[in-house]
Amino acid sequence: MLLALRGTKHGLSRTPEYRAWMAIQQRCYKGKTPHYHRYGGRGIKVCRRWRRSFLAFLIDMGFRPSPQHSIDRRNNNGHYEPSNCRWATRKEQARNRGTAKYVLFGEYLTLADLAELAGMPRETIQQRLRRGWSIERAVFQARKVPEPDEDRPQRSLHQEHAWQHTLARVSRGHTMASRASKRRLPDENPSGRRKFLRF
Repeated sequence: MLLALRGTKHGLSRTPEYRAWMAIQQRCYKGKTPHYHRYGGRGIKVCRRWRRSFLAFLIDMGFRPSPQHSIDRRNNNGHYEPSNCRWATRKEQARNRGTAKYVLFGEYLTLADLAELAGMPRETIQQRLRRGWSIERAVFQARKVPEPDEDRPQRSLHQEHAWQHTLARVSRGHTMASRASKRRLPDENPSGRRKFLRF
């Protein structure tokens, strides 16, 4: 049946599934295609069934689940064939490309995945791992909250409010004194006598 439909018009040439099918053909068999060296250049091929028929590809793969999904090979060294291909998001594909260096609970994760799981910046997780922390400790140990200075006596809430009020008064007084000094700035006139400027 597939061979009979090979020469027929299926009306799906503008679909994302058809573009994906065309893309895997080109990256494996057209040397001028960008990144050909990562596919056909190193021996990656499209199985005969898919090579001959887009409808066979569509029957095996189905329509992609969402616009965020694209064709992905489970084994990066394997060919484009039903047993090795799936629709996957970019995040899932990144884990499959070898960028996922970390294994947590049997799942391969990237540094970005660990940071998202921990709710921390990537830099924090990276620094912890560089210090020799285990992945579990780097992800699940909460960040240390700075402890209060033991040498400084702790103020009560009323004392803290009074202290803040005092600081505000000192700051306001300093500002008023600064303005007053500017009003009394002396200026030398040609006669050599000092006079004060008024604003």
